[in-house]
Amino acid sequence: MAFCTPSDLDFVTRFVCIGSEEGSYNVLAASDFTDKTPSLSSFLCKEKGKEAIDRLRKIFQNRSYITKEPLLYALAKIIRNTPVSKNHEEDDIRIAAYSLAQDACESAMDLFTFVHYDKVAAEPKKAGWGRGMRRLVSRWYDSKTPLKLASEVTKCKSGRGWTHRDLLRQCHIKPDRKSKGLSVVVDYVVHRGKKCENFPESDDKEVQEVVAFLKDINSLASSQPTEGALVRSLIEKHKFTERQIPSFLFQSPETFEGLLGHMKLEDIFKSIPKMASLGMLHHASAQVGHVMDIVKNLTLIQQEKIHPIVIFLALRRYEADRSKKWIKNYHLIKALHAAFNVSLQSLPRIGKRMLLAVHVDNKVAKQHVSGANFLSPIMPCALMAKFLLESEDNIQVVFFHQKVIELNIRRKTTMAGIIEQFINCTKEPANAIYDISEPLKWATQNKKLFDNILIISDKKIVSSHLEFHETVKLYRREVSLPNAKLVYISLSDFSYLNDKNDLNTLEISGFNERIPPMVYKFFLGKFDFTEDLNEAAALP
Repeated sequence: MAFCTPSDLDFVTRFVCIGSEEGSYNVLAASDFTDKTPSLSSFLCKEKGKEAIDRLRKIFQNRSYITKEPLLYALAKIIRNTPVSKNHEEDDIRIAAYSLAQDACESAMDLFTFVHYDKVAAEPKKAGWGRGMRRLVSRWYDSKTPLKLASEVTKCKSGRGWTHRDLLRQCHIKPDRKSKGLSVVVDYVVHRGKKCENFPESDDKEVQEVVAFLKDINSLASSQPTEGALVRSLIEKHKFTERQIPSFLFQSPETFEGLLGHMKLEDIFKSIPKMASLGMLHHASAQVGHVMDIVKNLTLIQQEKIHPIVIFLALRRYEADRSKKWIKNYHLIKALHAAFNVSLQSLPRIGKRMLLAVHVDNKVAKQHVSGANFLSPIMPCALMAKFLLESEDNIQVVFFHQKVIELNIRRKTTMAGIIEQFINCTKEPANAIYDISEPLKWATQNKKLFDNILIISDKKIVSSHLEFHETVKLYRREVSLPNAKLVYISLSDFSYLNDKNDLNTLEISGFNERIPPMVYKFFLGKFDFTEDLNEAAALP
């Protein structure tokens, strides 16, 4: 994407991909997009609406977004604010928007989110539902098999201030559905589960399965943590997910015993600290062997393509033990390290010339990262270095303060080795003063050619916003790389610095598990929707 004056469609694309028209992502920002999408207003007409819908569909099909909320908000705003035709017939724009919304609402939480944004975007605010919204909600419920619907409505009972009971009443769905099984589920939702025990006997196998499922859900909700065997058997019987299990039951090891047989591998890693707090991972516990077998299954980790950030955060939380609730199992720590190393092989290859520039304050132990307060700033820096060194062949890592220091870091360098080199640089007296434009000035002076530049620092320190933006432009011009992409991450600073009109820059504040995939997507061109969309989507 060459540097040029962005169009409104470019801004809409960036909003849907990262949640901000300005190109800035804040890990702690609320998902309230009211008045944050001025460019979308230009597409609230029949002449340009189709162009926006086509772009939103491409973004959805390529899964180019970080979260789905901006996409759902954009669709709700188009539906609610596109002028209605004089004869009040549904126009092609709304039909296309509703069609995409139908596809995008893949879960109950997606549906609740879309309904919420539909209300937020409505003018006036008290506007009711139209035929299109009632049809969308009705189809969402009717499109599922009875057992699938029963699973969905118990997995996510409410969200964004809405319940399934609210939606069913709002779109006038009646209990006497074409399918007897669906009728049972609708009855269950409308009566908040109270009618579950009074369902009449039926010879219909579908109805019997649904009734048995719903009764067991109710039994699970009314059970106690002391009834561990019952809880485990019910979870194993129906393969209940975490969201279908009452939160108080997670104080029981038997809950996790029931989940482990069908739990997603990524969720197992995320649950390691909680299982440790229940004594399940102590070397003498009855459950540790099962967990160890899963963590040691390196082939499965490769097949599932678990992102290394997930394993690293689980490992870090377990090793830190900030709550002092468990005795560390060093065999498990070793297995997690091995799993992390194997997961690095699943990182996509960008295949471009890369610069990673890092700055960390010398008081690294006293600072914490926004969005991951159990990490000190040096850890995300070392982590991103390890990721890029593993996936890229042409990468240079530097440390900067008043000057740029080239580091001797290679693919085989361990995390400990990377951290050691960073710490050695923080001890220099000049480290107290820095400017995040320094790596760009160094690259310009030395005619260093980089297609992608990642700058990570504690805070966004610059002499001036304008000078920083001019430094970026000067680098691209001097080395004849107008498409050079720049990402700068401030780990504990939420000040705004980005140039909205520069589509080749991405500003990130804070750090969490979403950040590494976001950086890779940006560098891979997953947020670029120009004529070469198909080529960008085909990249690994």
